[in-house]
Amino acid sequence: MKRSLTALAALLCLGTSYADTVSVADQQITITGFSHGYTTVDTSLTGWVPLGGLTGARVIDGISTPFLTYCTEITQGFHFNTPYAYAPVANGEAHGFTLQQADLLGRLYTVAGTGVDSLDKSAAFQLAVWEIVHETTDEGASLSTGSFQVEAIATAQPLALASEWLSWASNPEIASEYRASRLYSPSAQDFVTFTPLQTFTATGVNDVPEPTSAALAVLALAGLGLGRKQRQTAKR
Repeated sequence: MKRSLTALAALLCLGTSYADTVSVADQQITITGFSHGYTTVDTSLTGWVPLGGLTGARVIDGISTPFLTYCTEITQGFHFNTPYAYAPVANGEAHGFTLQQADLLGRLYTVAGTGVDSLDKSAAFQLAVWEIVHETTDEGASLSTGSFQVEAIATAQPLALASEWLSWASNPEIASEYRASRLYSPSAQDFVTFTPLQTFTATGVNDVPEPTSAALAVLALAGLGLGRKQRQTAKR
């Protein structure tokens, strides 16, 4: 029997609008509320659950900072305003992401993560994370087929956005600019964090700049096409 929304209130999952650096130290995380409100979704693994970004704080070495993230499980619960101990887990290790999952999550954040600034977008990004983490078939870019499916959703826009972003992230020509890794707790919801990758230059190490949205890639391609057309015209 489907679980009710009330019964699943503790199974809330999180959204982020920026890349978050993973510390090698254990950390304490407390979730305090929604960041953009929430919508609801019925999935093949849960029944109806709340869907939207949450906010809170995390403490590393006694220093507390604001915290925004996405959940990587869909059935593990937690309580608001309750601190839980977390530890970062390397990709490919127990409780961590597989290397394929980490790669897809990094590319997902590259094409869409820094532009998450509304409920629709945070809900869409969470759906895409679930699809990547929980899909066990070859349907890794589809929310309507495979082992993880959206059966119903309160509003259609997050589903459409998530499907679009998954399609982009699945494109092998998209290079990831972020490292995705998991924060693991044995007693509460696990989270994903994103760290900018670094590029090595002759003068040192430079952080990869954050893209504002996938539209930048489209504009860049359009600019290349315009430049090529202008050169061809000049030769005539």
